[in-house]
Amino acid sequence: MPSLDRAIERARLDAADDDAPRPTGFWPFCLTVHCAGPASAVLAKVREVMHAILLRDPEAWPPEDAWPALLPGWFVAACLPERTAEEMAAELAAWRARLDAGTPEPMGWSVADFVWWFTPEMRHWWWWSATTKGSDSFVLTLVADEVDPPHDALLWLLRAAGATEASID
Repeated sequence: MPSLDRAIERARLDAADDDAPRPTGFWPFCLTVHCAGPASAVLAKVREVMHAILLRDPEAWPPEDAWPALLPGWFVAACLPERTAEEMAAELAAWRARLDAGTPEPMGWSVADFVWWFTPEMRHWWWWSATTKGSDSFVLTLVADEVDPPHDALLWLLRAAGATEASID
Protein backbone atom coordinates (compact mmCIF):
# COMPACT_ATOMS: atom_id res chain seq x y z
CA MET A 1 0.00 0.00 0.00
CA PRO A 2 1.55 3.35 -0.97
CA SER A 3 1.99 6.08 1.59
CA LEU A 4 2.82 9.71 0.98
CA ASP A 5 5.97 10.84 2.73
CA ARG A 6 5.05 12.91 5.80
CA ALA A 7 7.49 15.66 4.88
CA ILE A 8 5.78 16.04 1.51
CA GLU A 9 2.34 16.03 3.14
CA ARG A 10 3.42 18.67 5.68
CA ALA A 11 4.77 20.83 2.86
CA ARG A 12 1.54 20.39 0.89
CA LEU A 13 -0.68 21.22 3.88
CA ASP A 14 -0.57 24.94 3.21
CA ALA A 15 -0.56 24.61 -0.59
CA ALA A 16 -3.31 25.77 -2.87
CA ASP A 17 -4.10 23.74 -5.97
CA ASP A 18 -0.98 24.75 -7.83
CA ASP A 19 -1.21 22.12 -10.56
CA ALA A 20 1.85 20.38 -9.13
CA PRO A 21 1.92 16.86 -10.52
CA ARG A 22 0.42 14.42 -8.05
CA PRO A 23 2.56 11.47 -7.08
CA THR A 24 2.06 8.29 -9.08
CA GLY A 25 0.40 5.29 -7.50
CA PHE A 26 -2.34 7.33 -5.81
CA TRP A 27 -5.96 8.08 -6.63
CA PRO A 28 -7.12 11.72 -6.58
CA PHE A 29 -9.90 12.31 -4.06
CA CYS A 30 -11.60 15.71 -3.94
CA LEU A 31 -14.17 17.14 -1.56
CA THR A 32 -16.11 20.34 -2.03
CA VAL A 33 -16.66 21.77 1.44
CA HIS A 34 -19.38 24.30 2.25
CA CYS A 35 -19.17 26.42 5.39
CA ALA A 36 -21.55 28.43 7.53
CA GLY A 37 -18.90 31.09 8.04
CA PRO A 38 -15.87 32.18 6.07
CA ALA A 39 -14.27 29.25 4.27
CA SER A 40 -10.83 30.65 4.99
CA ALA A 41 -11.47 30.44 8.76
CA VAL A 42 -12.77 26.85 8.55
CA LEU A 43 -9.83 25.83 6.38
CA ALA A 44 -7.38 27.45 8.82
CA LYS A 45 -8.87 25.37 11.67
CA VAL A 46 -8.66 22.15 9.64
CA ARG A 47 -5.04 22.88 8.78
CA GLU A 48 -4.30 23.60 12.46
CA VAL A 49 -5.47 20.11 13.47
CA MET A 50 -3.67 18.47 10.55
CA HIS A 51 -0.43 20.26 11.46
CA ALA A 52 -0.75 18.96 15.03
CA ILE A 53 -1.19 15.41 13.74
CA LEU A 54 1.53 15.54 11.10
CA LEU A 55 4.10 16.83 13.58
CA ARG A 56 3.97 13.47 15.38
CA ASP A 57 6.51 10.79 14.60
CA PRO A 58 4.70 7.75 13.18
CA GLU A 59 7.32 5.52 14.83
CA ALA A 60 6.63 7.05 18.27
CA TRP A 61 2.89 7.63 17.99
CA PRO A 62 1.52 9.28 21.14
CA PRO A 63 -0.82 7.28 23.36
CA GLU A 64 -4.55 8.08 23.31
CA ASP A 65 -4.47 10.01 26.57
CA ALA A 66 -1.77 12.40 25.27
CA TRP A 67 -3.80 13.68 22.32
CA PRO A 68 -6.11 16.16 24.08
CA ALA A 69 -3.02 18.18 25.01
CA LEU A 70 -1.54 17.88 21.50
CA LEU A 71 -4.59 19.02 19.54
CA PRO A 72 -6.06 22.55 19.46
CA GLY A 73 -8.38 23.27 22.38
CA TRP A 74 -11.31 24.26 20.14
CA PHE A 75 -11.17 20.83 18.47
CA VAL A 76 -10.94 18.90 21.74
CA ALA A 77 -13.92 20.92 23.04
CA ALA A 78 -15.94 19.97 19.92
CA CYS A 79 -15.27 16.26 20.45
CA LEU A 80 -17.45 14.02 22.55
CA PRO A 81 -16.10 12.73 25.85
CA GLU A 82 -14.51 9.29 25.74
CA ARG A 83 -17.12 6.57 26.10
CA THR A 84 -17.21 3.05 27.42
CA ALA A 85 -17.84 0.21 24.99
CA GLU A 86 -21.42 -0.01 26.30
CA GLU A 87 -22.03 3.72 25.79
CA MET A 88 -20.60 3.53 22.28
CA ALA A 89 -22.80 0.52 21.42
CA ALA A 90 -25.90 2.38 22.65
CA GLU A 91 -24.96 5.48 20.65
CA LEU A 92 -24.36 3.39 17.53
CA ALA A 93 -27.73 1.62 17.96
CA ALA A 94 -29.50 4.99 18.31
CA TRP A 95 -27.72 6.31 15.22
CA ARG A 96 -28.71 3.21 13.21
CA ALA A 97 -32.33 3.66 14.32
CA ARG A 98 -32.24 7.28 13.08
CA LEU A 99 -30.68 6.07 9.83
CA ASP A 100 -33.43 3.45 9.39
CA ALA A 101 -36.05 6.13 10.09
CA GLY A 102 -34.54 8.33 7.39
CA THR A 103 -33.33 11.00 9.79
CA PRO A 104 -29.61 10.34 10.06
CA GLU A 105 -27.41 12.93 11.61
CA PRO A 106 -23.67 12.58 11.77
CA MET A 107 -22.31 10.99 14.90
CA GLY A 108 -19.92 12.98 17.00
CA TRP A 109 -16.45 11.64 17.60
CA SER A 110 -14.24 11.51 20.66
CA VAL A 111 -10.59 12.51 20.40
CA ALA A 112 -9.50 8.85 20.62
CA ASP A 113 -11.98 7.81 17.91
CA PHE A 114 -10.69 10.55 15.64
CA VAL A 115 -6.97 10.06 16.21
CA TRP A 116 -7.18 6.29 15.68
CA TRP A 117 -7.85 6.93 11.98
CA PHE A 118 -4.63 8.93 11.73
CA THR A 119 -2.37 6.21 13.07
CA PRO A 120 0.08 5.32 10.32
CA GLU A 121 -1.48 1.92 9.63
CA MET A 122 -4.99 3.37 9.26
CA ARG A 123 -4.17 6.21 6.87
CA HIS A 124 -5.60 5.77 3.39
CA TRP A 125 -5.54 9.41 2.23
CA TRP A 126 -3.02 12.25 2.39
CA TRP A 127 -3.46 15.99 2.02
CA TRP A 128 -2.49 17.44 -1.34
CA SER A 129 -4.07 20.92 -1.59
CA ALA A 130 -6.96 23.15 -0.61
CA THR A 131 -8.34 26.12 -2.50
CA THR A 132 -11.11 28.47 -1.42
CA LYS A 133 -13.97 28.89 -3.87
CA GLY A 134 -15.78 32.05 -2.92
CA SER A 135 -16.35 33.13 0.65
CA ASP A 136 -18.18 30.05 1.89
CA SER A 137 -16.58 26.99 0.27
CA PHE A 138 -13.31 25.33 -0.57
CA VAL A 139 -12.08 22.31 -2.48
CA LEU A 140 -9.89 19.88 -0.60
CA THR A 141 -7.76 17.63 -2.78
CA LEU A 142 -6.31 14.46 -1.32
CA VAL A 143 -4.30 11.60 -2.72
CA ALA A 144 -5.46 8.16 -1.67
CA ASP A 145 -4.38 4.56 -1.87
CA GLU A 146 -7.87 3.49 -3.00
CA VAL A 147 -10.77 4.95 -4.97
CA ASP A 148 -13.04 5.80 -2.02
CA PRO A 149 -10.84 5.80 1.09
CA PRO A 150 -12.27 5.77 4.61
CA HIS A 151 -12.61 9.46 5.37
CA ASP A 152 -15.24 9.79 8.12
CA ALA A 153 -12.62 11.15 10.53
CA LEU A 154 -11.87 13.89 8.01
CA LEU A 155 -15.59 14.64 7.72
CA TRP A 156 -15.76 14.96 11.52
CA LEU A 157 -12.79 17.35 11.47
CA LEU A 158 -14.46 19.45 8.77
CA ARG A 159 -17.73 19.57 10.74
CA ALA A 160 -15.97 20.41 14.00
CA ALA A 161 -14.14 23.24 12.21
CA GLY A 162 -17.39 24.77 10.92
CA ALA A 163 -18.18 23.01 7.64
CA THR A 164 -21.86 22.36 6.97
CA GLU A 165 -21.50 19.96 4.05
CA ALA A 166 -18.81 18.08 2.17
CA SER A 167 -19.43 16.29 -1.10
CA ILE A 168 -17.15 14.09 -3.15
CA ASP A 169 -16.31 15.56 -6.55
